[in-house]
Amino acid sequence: MMVEEKLEVTVEKSCAAEQEAPETEAPALEEQIDLRRALASIPRSDRLLLWQAYVQGLKSTDIAAGLGVAPQAARQRIARAAGRLRRALGPGYDRASSEPA
Repeated sequence: MMVEEKLEVTVEKSCAAEQEAPETEAPALEEQIDLRRALASIPRSDRLLLWQAYVQGLKSTDIAAGLGVAPQAARQRIARAAGRLRRALGPGYDRASSEPA
């Protein structure tokens, strides 16, 4: 199974597994649910880019090599994907303080 498919299955399972939690965990759980829903709503290619940049910690040069594009183009694609994710999350979510290398 490709990384892209694994990510999609993980997001789908996470969205399906929304359960009630104790009151102390409710805000964090709500944020996780919001993030999972937002991730599920953006294009698969965006999820993969964000996964590579923020979860795997790949540098834009490595992502660019995999895509066959210039590093600046990879950075732009990552930024656009992050923007789509922010829009999917809606108001109330702050912009991340760190950007991928």
